[in-house]
Amino acid sequence: MIVSPTPLASSGLSLVPATRTVVIIPGAGECAEAWEGVAATVQAEGIACIAVDLPMHGSNPDPQPDSIESYADWIEAFLVDRDLDNVVLAGHSMGSLIALEIAGRGNTRVVESVLMTTGSPMSVAPFLLDLAATDAPEACAFIGKYSMSAVTSDEIEARRRSHHALRLQASASLLATDLHACNNYTRAVEAAASTSVPTTVVVAEHDRMVPEKLATPIIEALDDSRIIRLAQTGHAIQDERQAEVAGILVSAAIGTASSRVTP
Repeated sequence: MIVSPTPLASSGLSLVPATRTVVIIPGAGECAEAWEGVAATVQAEGIACIAVDLPMHGSNPDPQPDSIESYADWIEAFLVDRDLDNVVLAGHSMGSLIALEIAGRGNTRVVESVLMTTGSPMSVAPFLLDLAATDAPEACAFIGKYSMSAVTSDEIEARRRSHHALRLQASASLLATDLHACNNYTRAVEAAASTSVPTTVVVAEHDRMVPEKLATPIIEALDDSRIIRLAQTGHAIQDERQAEVAGILVSAAIGTASSRVTP
């Protein structure tokens, strides 16, 4: 099933009480600040929302894991440390694999998942792996360019440049390690098949980093899934479709995602 997203301002979902907490897991090389706009919009609806700085990303000084499984271990510990239950785990790109791994483990703190621009396999081109290891700024520039659709406004371009600057602040090895973690992860379909919580899969029509067709094996393995397709949108959905993405997370937080799906 595929549904087009409704912008939050016209969704009628504003200020609905929710007992769930949305936890956003950013993608490779990203920090929480790249998702502040989405998180703030969700919070404005009266819903708890946390964008996480993964280890060695942003302000988090913890040692960087080198695999999706190890990142999942860290997030699970984060949920315990914060005593978070009834969690909607929302991951973007690499973050979607982390969220999927955790849901596949049957973590009882997670009640719903949102997998944004996900795919299996999430292979990374060898030239980009090499570039990230030898020239991280150039690799960041490549990812920034190819994460956008052809249809962008000045406001969206400004967000892209801001998030590109954030990536450049990271250590030289951080992006390469993240990309290798994505490239080496082989459990996505297995984890999807083991997932028992409702899952929303968000795909982007013009995603050149993780093309929407790569989400198909995951969707087919999920027992309870809804698919939302963002038309005329690239990989950086948090930049290009901030309001719509926030609306998707609000729907998951108040448990109405399934009611917004049409055959």
